[in-house]
Amino acid sequence: MTLASLPPSHPLYPLIRKSASCHVKKHRSPLHNLFFTTKINPNKVEKVQPTCRRPNYIPLFSTHIANTKQEALEAAIEYHRSPISVYSDGSGFKNGIGAAAVLYINKIERKTLKYHLGPPTKHTVYKAELVGCYDFDRFSLYRRDQ
Repeated sequence: MTLASLPPSHPLYPLIRKSASCHVKKHRSPLHNLFFTTKINPNKVEKVQPTCRRPNYIPLFSTHIANTKQEALEAAIEYHRSPISVYSDGSGFKNGIGAAAVLYINKIERKTLKYHLGPPTKHTVYKAELVGCYDFDRFSLYRRDQ
C-alpha cells in the first residue's frame, strides 16, 4: 500500500499514522477502515523518498533490461564495444538477498563489488537492485589507470 510508505515530509504522513494506530468505534474514516481491514502497519513499511527531476532530465548513462537470456547475451556483446561497461544485479537466493556490480574497462574485468544485505524478512530484491545500481558511484572512485 503506497500510503504506508510515505516519507515523514509528506503532508499525509501524520494522518496516516494516526488512522493506522487505532481503530475507532464511531465515525470511522475510510483510512481507518482501510488500515483495519488490511492490517498494514505503516511503522513496519519501508519509507520511499521521492526524487525531484526536471521534466527535460536526460541521464548521462543508458540502461537496458533484456526480456530473454538470448537477448541479454546479444545486448552484452553489442554494449561491450564501449571501452567502459558496468553490469549490476540484485537477487534473492537461499534465503538471502544480495547485490553485485562488475566494472569492465577495455573488455577486461577490473573490479567487482558484492553485498549481502541479509534475510528476505528484512530486505527486498527491489532494494538489492537499487544497491546494485548504487555501486556505479563506487566505481567512480576507481582510477582508470589501474
